[in-house]
Amino acid sequence: MSDNQKETTVSEEPYLAETLTGDREPYVWDHATIFVGMVIYPEDGAPEGRRVAVTAWSHRDAPVAVTCRKSELGAFPKPMADALKQLRADFPAREAASRERDRLAAERRAAVAKPVDKPAPKAKAATKAAPKAATSETVDVVPEAGPVESGPLFAGIGARKEEPK
Repeated sequence: MSDNQKETTVSEEPYLAETLTGDREPYVWDHATIFVGMVIYPEDGAPEGRRVAVTAWSHRDAPVAVTCRKSELGAFPKPMADALKQLRADFPAREAASRERDRLAAERRAAVAKPVDKPAPKAKAATKAAPKAATSETVDVVPEAGPVESGPLFAGIGARKEEPK
């Protein structure tokens, strides 16, 4: 093989793997969607600050994870700092919404668990009743989206679709 000939592998075309968004992308850094996530754990009293886990992944592969302390990260980039500032400001409203969801869920559980007094059975009639007609009605048990589920990350979650008439 001469120096200007390249060695080929199984295919000249790059392999396209499915991503979390359903797209198909190659394992080529500049042409792949890269996901980065971060978890900031509760304060534990360490002088270096809170424990942080940073993850990065692409396609549908397992993430690469690194843990550190907040002091090792330095200042967050402005968009990240702005998002965290907004989240912190939203905590009181989010707490109130969470309490209300929990209260409503407890009421539903109590209603389901509560025994229902059934009336005494009626005497059977001499003639057989006609069977009930089947209906095509469905019951929607998905609750409406609450205030927490209304941001762009939750678009469509809990939304009800109108059926064509």
